[in-house]
Amino acid sequence: MRMPLAIEAGDVAHNAALPDQEGRNVTVNGRRYAGRPLALVFPGSPMSEPLLTALAELTPELAAAEWSVAAVSPLSVKENAELIARLGLSFDVLSDADGKFRETYAPGHDRALSYVLGRNFRVRHVERSQDSGDHARHLAAALRECAAEAEPRRAPFHAPVLVVPDVLDPGQCARLIALWQSENAVAGFTRKEGNRSVTVFDESIKVRRDHDIHDADAIAQLNHRFSRRLMPEIFKAFRFRVREAEHFRVACYESADGGHFAAHRDNTSPGTARRQLAMSLNLNAGEYEGGSLRFPEYGPNLYMPETGCAVVFSCSLLHEAQAVTRGRRFALLSFFF
Repeated sequence: MRMPLAIEAGDVAHNAALPDQEGRNVTVNGRRYAGRPLALVFPGSPMSEPLLTALAELTPELAAAEWSVAAVSPLSVKENAELIARLGLSFDVLSDADGKFRETYAPGHDRALSYVLGRNFRVRHVERSQDSGDHARHLAAALRECAAEAEPRRAPFHAPVLVVPDVLDPGQCARLIALWQSENAVAGFTRKEGNRSVTVFDESIKVRRDHDIHDADAIAQLNHRFSRRLMPEIFKAFRFRVREAEHFRVACYESADGGHFAAHRDNTSPGTARRQLAMSLNLNAGEYEGGSLRFPEYGPNLYMPETGCAVVFSCSLLHEAQAVTRGRRFALLSFFF
């Protein structure tokens, strides 16, 4: 039975500053490796020198490719320098002599283990093969896949939103839809009247049915997943540390009812003024038509995220959920303070 890892594929990688073979501190997500795929290799304790040798055979491709390799060693800086000279390695070997950095990824593991990190520092692949040749080949294949991208093109004028893929997996999305199917109610919206907030139902503005999530296990799973995959991205993009979330709700826009939510802002009443960021996470892409998220102040672009992908934006932005024209669109919604 495989021991669980602290960091899995899809998670945001942990960062640290470690000395390289020349004694210079290197930040893992810093300038040396940032913006291109990285293979972060933990070659075991004691280290698997055959694995390092197999990785050295990637040197010609590494020199020409837009990706990097860094091994994290339990040895000292001096010992790593000697190791590089003896094995003829062309990539960095970082010293983690006390093992603390490895423990943040794989507590209790002492065998070879590698992570492929994408350009945005999220884990794209975890390699656990103990055959050195297979391990190196699988890493190279994962790095090539990360490096392969469409040709650069001029970016259109777009809203200042954060799009984070793979926050939830398809199974988690399906379970949330099942919660909605077990119980749901017509959703209104909040409007300011005098000095207070009131709930209003007006089908010319909003047609939606919601399920407010009260299931403790579901909430715990969402909080756990968001802490690993969403909150670090929010802090990196907005320099905003989420301290509290409004209750999670599963929303459904149904074509038969003309499901939509006209252009609005999410913080315009006394009861909603403390909201900072809104999140809309798509639960069933490809099962409906229409239903795009749009930000009218920033042009006509339509946001149609894949299943499990979250769009996060300021509650001050004018936005609308366009009408669903076929099927039902499900989304997980919340607000962050």
